Amino acid sequence: MRPHISVLCLLALGCSATPAAPSLPTIEPNSWGATLYVIDTWEDWLEDGMEITNSFEGHGQTRWMGEQGLRIALELIGRGVKARLTFSKQFDLRKGVTSDVFVPEAVHYLTPAGDGGFIIRQSGRFGGFDLHVTPHLQPDKNFVSLDCNLEKICPIRAKIPGTEFEGGEPTFSHLWIESQTRTIPLGATLLFEAPRGDGRSTVLLLHVATVMEDDKGALRDCIERLIQNPADAAGRTLLPDLLRVADDETMSEMRAHHGTGETQMLHNYPSHRWIHPFLRGCRLVREGDFRRAEAEFQASRAAALEGTPSRLALVVAKESLLRQEELRTR
Repeated sequence: MRPHISVLCLLALGCSATPAAPSLPTIEPNSWGATLYVIDTWEDWLEDGMEITNSFEGHGQTRWMGEQGLRIALELIGRGVKARLTFSKQFDLRKGVTSDVFVPEAVHYLTPAGDGGFIIRQSGRFGGFDLHVTPHLQPDKNFVSLDCNLEKICPIRAKIPGTEFEGGEPTFSHLWIESQTRTIPLGATLLFEAPRGDGRSTVLLLHVATVMEDDKGALRDCIERLIQNPADAAGRTLLPDLLRVADDETMSEMRAHHGTGETQMLHNYPSHRWIHPFLRGCRLVREGDFRRAEAEFQASRAAALEGTPSRLALVVAKESLLRQEELRTR
């Protein structure tokens, strides 16, 4: 007897490549860094009498749009009529540094259950889109050149054992969508399109608002974002890494010119009293030592609030408190 595969199982496999979209905030263009929007839509979603995109010279399907075009596109997405937002991520762009963004799509497959039925399993690997972008500011700093590499990671499902249905455990192939350098004005948006062959398409919009030229500039921008909104997710993620880079540079200078004794440190680098425990707390969280991490964050906050705190001290004090509260809920 041939094994029976229910229609629901096959529908589950067909839909598994696109997980349910999370609850997303109001869609507005961001004023810093870059934002990637991934949209499930129709292939002609921007062609109904609206000329809001521009082509590049030469070959390729990639297009770009200005700030007004992005606002129109986000308004269409916000209505949810012809386009649905499935993923968005905001991140910093730094001159000459490659930023990587992976858009995961869960992949499921069927295996025989041994009783004539089948079990749906999730693959240990994800499909999805993998974007690598490296910015280079032009002599006219109102323009930026972007080295873009975008590929689609596609599941190729094997036949289910004992059947002719291609729903078994998959292998994965890589389909290049873009591998070019594109020059656009700051504030513009690149539009990549991946048709699915059913009249629908996955569209990726990469909006580039600003490009940072150095780590100190990145840290200053991060501080300002967290002063305005201490819960800013991207700023909270960036802060420990940016602080670590700045601290490494400062400690190298201390060792070379001043020494690292207690007196020298208090005189030349007094902020180490709250920066170092904060960085130790972040490291201990990664190592899973939550009790000691909480103590380090408490020490960092207390030291940062002594005297007249700087803007950075206020940010680190608030971030230490937030991380303490998160550890207590684990």
